[in-house]
Amino acid sequence: MSNLQRTILKNRLPPTIPGGRIGRSDSFKKSRIRDFKPALWSDFFAEKQDVILDEKRSFRIYRTKHPQKPGPILLLLHGGGYSALTWSHFCVEITRIIHCQCLAIDLRGHGDTKTDDEDDLSSDTLAKDIGDLVLQLYPENIPPIYLVGHSMGGAIAVHFAHKAIIPSIIGITVIDVVEGTAMEALASMQSFLRSRPTHFKSIPNAIEWCIRSGQIRNVESAKVSMPGQIINCTTKQLATNELPLSEDEIEDGASASCFTHPFSISEDEEMGSDTGEATGTSTNPTPAGGESDNSSESSDFKKPFATQNENAKRYYITT
Repeated sequence: MSNLQRTILKNRLPPTIPGGRIGRSDSFKKSRIRDFKPALWSDFFAEKQDVILDEKRSFRIYRTKHPQKPGPILLLLHGGGYSALTWSHFCVEITRIIHCQCLAIDLRGHGDTKTDDEDDLSSDTLAKDIGDLVLQLYPENIPPIYLVGHSMGGAIAVHFAHKAIIPSIIGITVIDVVEGTAMEALASMQSFLRSRPTHFKSIPNAIEWCIRSGQIRNVESAKVSMPGQIINCTTKQLATNELPLSEDEIEDGASASCFTHPFSISEDEEMGSDTGEATGTSTNPTPAGGESDNSSESSDFKKPFATQNENAKRYYITT
């Protein structure tokens, strides 16, 4: 765009309003507060089941309803640190398009699956888990199975198919598998992990962080998947076991906004804060590259909030 075009466009803009920005009223600010109420698995799946393979292994699975016409089983394998619930919206959409039944699994060391050695995430062990689970679910006639894996799940899907543990695999799709240029992104993983809060005060609080940090960009997806990634500090149980929340718990969790993406303007700043004070204590971890952050606490650009109040440390991320 030329300078002349810029000048013409600028002159056509309406005059600015003196006295600051629009939208400072409390009522308007409240209308901008997002709903971070966690969603239930039953909104997306027809069945959940804990499948006991032996005395050392119990696997949580989620299944959609049987298709109206014959179709394959879509065996869905999630990425590292996630759970079967990350496939929730995918299952709703794909079953609208094709005749199939989705089978999503909490892999070893993830979600509500229980095993004796949850740190053993070797490809052979995970492939054996999946094979044993499929044979347990379909002891006689194994239906056609199409494998879909994301990240770590994609690598396991390839290994599982290569080992030919079951004979009825008809296809495979892998998403963001760690190879090629994706390997280079692993260098920044430690910086990302260091920037995460160590604890959350509530489940809605964790969902809010998930969105504001940019980990998940779809709010509805975060509502159903994030509870499958955090554990109650007291009960040591996954947050999915506490759903649905009471109205009081939802209101308490949404009472304060604590998280912003490192490169986004906080909602209070966007609306215009009369006091200029932050609502919570922000942390300033050293970013990747070794340069320290010398910005003031009142800056529009804030690092993810880390809970400092011991009484607010109710949940932590599983990995």
